[in-house]
Amino acid sequence: MKSRIVVWLFTTAGILALGLGIAGIFLPLLPTTPFVLLASACFIKSNPSLHRWLIAHPVFGPLLENWQERRAISSQVRLRGSVAMIVTFSFSIWMVPYFKVKIGLLLFFIMIFIIFRRIPVYDPVAKSEENH
Repeated sequence: MKSRIVVWLFTTAGILALGLGIAGIFLPLLPTTPFVLLASACFIKSNPSLHRWLIAHPVFGPLLENWQERRAISSQVRLRGSVAMIVTFSFSIWMVPYFKVKIGLLLFFIMIFIIFRRIPVYDPVAKSEENH
């Protein structure tokens, strides 16, 4: 049996992650996908009913299904994520006054950008509404 504290911690972390994911829909530099994936993982461990709700959600459900079934993201997610990384790292590198930190940021950016771009892309041919 799971400890109540562990369940509470995972549920709280999932709710916070989901809140950040929702904010990411409206804030261009805050990524939605990683936070929704984190929320899903937390809810799997703590609250199956919240996980089922998240999977059935019209906005987040397809994103989670795509990741769970194919370990892939949509081309739109890839584009938004790439642009957000380029903008935020460029701004950070520009703002930092120390050359060694700039080099460190640049190397870190290159590493995570390559990892991110290697995630497979899956876009369904037609949305379900278009098939009717």
